[in-house]
Amino acid sequence: MLCRIQDPDRKGKVESGVGHAQKTPLKGLRFETLEEAQAYLDRWEQRWADTRIHGTTKRQVAAMFAEEKPTLLPLPLEPFRYYQCGERIVHLDGCVEVEAAYYGAPPGWIGRVPRVQWDELYVRLLDPKTGQLLREYVRQKRGWYRIKEEDHPKFCELFKQVCKDRNLT
Repeated sequence: MLCRIQDPDRKGKVESGVGHAQKTPLKGLRFETLEEAQAYLDRWEQRWADTRIHGTTKRQVAAMFAEEKPTLLPLPLEPFRYYQCGERIVHLDGCVEVEAAYYGAPPGWIGRVPRVQWDELYVRLLDPKTGQLLREYVRQKRGWYRIKEEDHPKFCELFKQVCKDRNLT
């Protein structure tokens, strides 16, 4: 059932954070430097945010954080990457197409449909049933191909050898 627009009392927790965001400590304030704004926020957090009683748990925010802090893990060195996801058919050339670039699938996948994840740096082919990583490639320019050496058909290797033997390369 849909809720009425701009009626936070009927939307529960989904919209409960909106009031906090609208009452931000920076509302209506101007700072000359970023450092000045950060110093203001640090004081605000220490004097108000950390000392307040949380609305749901009815406990002080700083005390809850102190309890949870020992179990928190450090942030990863690499930022979390957001991937686009989809399914692609493996064409007769053994490749899938992602944004007009082509990436080789393992042998035996022609006509099958692996899951594909991609971002600005990498393209990953995954088995749709198990989620196992089949191949990972560095992103290519439009129109370019990337195929692992072991995925090239054997006749290509034979052809390369014949060309090499006849000094055609």
